[in-house]
Amino acid sequence: MLEEDIYEDVLEKLELFAAAVGRLPVTMAGLGEVDYRNIALVVLNSNFHLSGARGEVFNGLGKSDVAVPWRGRNAFIGEFKKWDGPKVVTDGVSQLFTYLTWHDTKAALVLFIKERNASELIEKADKAIRDHPLFEVTLPSPEPDTRRNYKLLSPTDDQRRVHLALLPVVITKSIPNADPDLLQNLQ
Repeated sequence: MLEEDIYEDVLEKLELFAAAVGRLPVTMAGLGEVDYRNIALVVLNSNFHLSGARGEVFNGLGKSDVAVPWRGRNAFIGEFKKWDGPKVVTDGVSQLFTYLTWHDTKAALVLFIKERNASELIEKADKAIRDHPLFEVTLPSPEPDTRRNYKLLSPTDDQRRVHLALLPVVITKSIPNADPDLLQNLQ
Protein backbone atom coordinates (compact mmCIF):
# COMPACT_ATOMS: atom_id res chain seq x y z
CA MET A 1 0.00 0.00 0.00
CA LEU A 2 1.04 3.57 -0.55
CA GLU A 3 1.20 6.13 2.24
CA GLU A 4 -1.90 7.94 0.89
CA ASP A 5 -3.86 4.67 0.83
CA ILE A 6 -2.92 3.89 4.43
CA TYR A 7 -3.91 7.43 5.51
CA GLU A 8 -7.31 7.11 3.84
CA ASP A 9 -7.79 3.64 5.30
CA VAL A 10 -6.98 4.88 8.83
CA LEU A 11 -9.44 7.76 8.41
CA GLU A 12 -12.12 5.35 7.21
CA LYS A 13 -11.58 3.10 10.24
CA LEU A 14 -11.75 6.12 12.56
CA GLU A 15 -14.99 7.25 10.90
CA LEU A 16 -16.42 3.78 11.59
CA PHE A 17 -15.10 4.06 15.16
CA ALA A 18 -16.88 7.43 15.52
CA ALA A 19 -20.16 5.94 14.31
CA ALA A 20 -19.85 2.99 16.70
CA VAL A 21 -19.07 5.27 19.65
CA GLY A 22 -22.07 7.40 18.78
CA ARG A 23 -24.35 4.36 18.85
CA LEU A 24 -23.34 3.56 22.45
CA PRO A 25 -23.83 6.88 24.30
CA VAL A 26 -24.51 5.36 27.71
CA THR A 27 -21.37 3.22 27.54
CA MET A 28 -19.15 5.95 26.10
CA ALA A 29 -20.39 9.06 27.94
CA GLY A 30 -18.25 8.53 31.04
CA LEU A 31 -14.99 7.89 29.20
CA GLY A 32 -12.16 10.37 28.70
CA GLU A 33 -9.77 11.12 25.83
CA VAL A 34 -7.29 8.42 26.86
CA ASP A 35 -10.06 5.80 27.01
CA TYR A 36 -11.31 6.79 23.55
CA ARG A 37 -7.77 6.68 22.19
CA ASN A 38 -7.23 3.21 23.60
CA ILE A 39 -10.48 1.94 22.06
CA ALA A 40 -9.49 3.52 18.74
CA LEU A 41 -6.12 1.75 18.99
CA VAL A 42 -7.92 -1.59 19.35
CA VAL A 43 -9.91 -0.81 16.20
CA LEU A 44 -6.85 0.33 14.27
CA ASN A 45 -4.62 -2.55 15.40
CA SER A 46 -7.25 -5.07 14.36
CA ASN A 47 -6.87 -3.62 10.85
CA PHE A 48 -3.22 -2.61 10.62
CA HIS A 49 -1.47 -5.64 12.02
CA LEU A 50 1.59 -5.31 9.77
CA SER A 51 2.59 -1.79 10.76
CA GLY A 52 0.55 -1.45 13.94
CA ALA A 53 -1.06 1.66 15.32
CA ARG A 54 0.65 3.06 18.39
CA GLY A 55 -0.46 5.40 21.15
CA GLU A 56 1.48 8.09 22.99
CA VAL A 57 4.31 7.93 20.47
CA PHE A 58 7.32 10.23 20.75
CA ASN A 59 7.55 12.09 17.46
CA GLY A 60 8.78 15.55 16.66
CA LEU A 61 8.58 17.67 19.81
CA GLY A 62 6.14 15.57 21.81
CA LYS A 63 3.96 12.48 22.04
CA SER A 64 1.17 12.05 19.52
CA ASP A 65 -2.02 10.31 20.64
CA VAL A 66 -1.95 7.91 17.68
CA ALA A 67 0.61 7.15 14.99
CA VAL A 68 0.55 4.58 12.21
CA PRO A 69 4.05 4.01 10.87
CA TRP A 70 4.86 3.08 7.31
CA ARG A 71 8.33 2.37 5.86
CA GLY A 72 10.21 4.22 8.58
CA ARG A 73 7.90 7.24 8.66
CA ASN A 74 4.32 7.96 9.67
CA ALA A 75 1.41 7.46 7.30
CA PHE A 76 -0.86 8.98 9.96
CA ILE A 77 -0.58 11.05 13.13
CA GLY A 78 -3.68 11.83 15.16
CA GLU A 79 -4.61 13.96 18.13
CA PHE A 80 -7.74 13.34 20.24
CA LYS A 81 -9.51 16.30 21.86
CA LYS A 82 -12.77 16.87 23.72
CA TRP A 83 -14.79 19.86 22.50
CA ASP A 84 -14.56 22.74 24.92
CA GLY A 85 -14.84 25.61 22.47
CA PRO A 86 -13.02 26.69 19.30
CA LYS A 87 -9.78 27.31 21.22
CA VAL A 88 -9.48 23.54 21.83
CA VAL A 89 -9.49 23.05 18.05
CA THR A 90 -7.00 25.84 17.35
CA ASP A 91 -4.68 24.63 20.12
CA GLY A 92 -5.16 21.00 19.05
CA VAL A 93 -4.05 21.78 15.48
CA SER A 94 -1.02 23.69 16.78
CA GLN A 95 -0.22 20.85 19.18
CA LEU A 96 -0.56 18.32 16.37
CA PHE A 97 1.95 20.28 14.30
CA THR A 98 4.55 19.99 17.08
CA TYR A 99 4.47 16.21 16.53
CA LEU A 100 5.02 16.38 12.79
CA THR A 101 8.49 16.06 11.33
CA TRP A 102 9.44 17.12 7.82
CA HIS A 103 8.39 13.67 6.55
CA ASP A 104 4.96 13.69 8.21
CA THR A 105 2.26 15.19 5.99
CA LYS A 106 -0.89 13.28 7.00
CA ALA A 107 -2.71 14.10 10.23
CA ALA A 108 -6.12 14.20 11.89
CA LEU A 109 -7.81 15.93 14.78
CA VAL A 110 -10.39 13.58 16.32
CA LEU A 111 -12.87 15.79 18.17
CA PHE A 112 -15.25 14.34 20.79
CA ILE A 113 -18.48 16.29 21.14
CA LYS A 114 -20.73 15.48 24.09
CA GLU A 115 -22.89 18.58 23.92
CA ARG A 116 -26.18 19.36 22.19
CA ASN A 117 -26.24 20.97 18.77
CA ALA A 118 -23.32 18.96 17.42
CA SER A 119 -23.85 20.33 13.89
CA GLU A 120 -23.30 23.87 15.14
CA LEU A 121 -20.17 22.82 17.04
CA ILE A 122 -18.75 21.02 14.01
CA GLU A 123 -19.19 24.26 12.04
CA LYS A 124 -17.38 26.16 14.81
CA ALA A 125 -14.56 23.59 14.74
CA ASP A 126 -14.36 23.95 10.95
CA LYS A 127 -14.13 27.74 11.28
CA ALA A 128 -11.40 27.42 13.92
CA ILE A 129 -9.32 25.34 11.50
CA ARG A 130 -9.96 27.76 8.62
CA ASP A 131 -8.90 30.63 10.91
CA HIS A 132 -5.68 28.84 11.94
CA PRO A 133 -2.55 30.72 10.79
CA LEU A 134 -1.30 27.65 8.87
CA PHE A 135 -4.58 27.05 7.01
CA GLU A 136 -4.26 27.09 3.22
CA VAL A 137 -7.37 25.53 1.65
CA THR A 138 -10.42 23.39 2.35
CA LEU A 139 -10.42 20.12 0.42
CA PRO A 140 -13.50 18.21 -0.74
CA SER A 141 -15.25 16.15 1.93
CA PRO A 142 -17.84 13.67 0.64
CA GLU A 143 -19.55 13.53 4.05
CA PRO A 144 -18.84 16.80 5.93
CA ASP A 145 -20.80 15.63 8.97
CA THR A 146 -18.34 12.79 9.54
CA ARG A 147 -15.13 14.25 8.12
CA ARG A 148 -13.71 17.56 6.95
CA ASN A 149 -10.50 17.79 4.91
CA TYR A 150 -7.96 20.60 4.75
CA LYS A 151 -4.51 21.43 3.49
CA LEU A 152 -2.29 23.44 5.82
CA LEU A 153 1.15 24.94 5.43
CA SER A 154 4.07 23.27 7.11
CA PRO A 155 5.39 25.52 9.89
CA THR A 156 8.98 24.51 9.05
CA ASP A 157 9.08 24.40 5.23
CA ASP A 158 7.24 26.70 2.83
CA GLN A 159 7.31 23.99 0.15
CA ARG A 160 5.57 21.34 2.29
CA ARG A 161 1.85 20.92 2.85
CA VAL A 162 0.06 18.86 5.49
CA HIS A 163 -3.25 17.11 4.90
CA LEU A 164 -5.46 17.44 7.97
CA ALA A 165 -8.78 15.73 8.60
CA LEU A 166 -11.28 16.81 11.23
CA LEU A 167 -13.17 13.76 12.52
CA PRO A 168 -16.05 14.70 14.83
CA VAL A 169 -17.20 11.98 17.22
CA VAL A 170 -20.67 12.88 18.50
CA ILE A 171 -21.82 11.28 21.76
CA THR A 172 -25.39 12.17 22.69
CA LYS A 173 -25.78 12.63 26.44
CA SER A 174 -29.54 12.79 26.70
CA ILE A 175 -32.71 13.71 24.89
CA PRO A 176 -34.17 16.82 26.58
CA ASN A 177 -37.94 17.06 27.05
CA ALA A 178 -38.39 13.44 26.00
CA ASP A 179 -41.14 11.29 27.45
CA PRO A 180 -39.47 9.01 30.06
CA ASP A 181 -41.78 6.13 29.13
CA LEU A 182 -40.74 6.43 25.50
CA LEU A 183 -37.07 6.45 26.48
CA GLN A 184 -37.60 3.39 28.69
CA ASN A 185 -39.08 1.52 25.73
CA LEU A 186 -36.05 2.41 23.59
CA GLN A 187 -33.60 0.75 25.97
